[in-house]
Amino acid sequence: MFQKLLLTNLFLLSLQLGFAQTAILRGTVTAADNNAAITDASVVLAQTGLFGATDARGAFILFEVPPGEYTIVVTRAGFLPFEQKTSLQAGQDFQLNISM
Repeated sequence: MFQKLLLTNLFLLSLQLGFAQTAILRGTVTAADNNAAITDASVVLAQTGLFGATDARGAFILFEVPPGEYTIVVTRAGFLPFEQKTSLQAGQDFQLNISM
């Protein structure tokens, strides 16, 4: 019985460690002049193939981002593009508030 419990706990621990190997990037995109949410903005991690879009609240989220240094590029028609370099670590939940 003890061995089954130990094996179950080791399995759950290995799952947790496996998921902690990536980061989460989330944030909001708003207009600089009136702080209104910008919908349908494209959020891209340059040269990775990872991308997303903002929702009705201007929010976005990118899951399973490998640790590393990235350039975040946000674009939307009618606004100047936004670029920012950032570094993400494994297990990090990074919050970014962007004003365009």
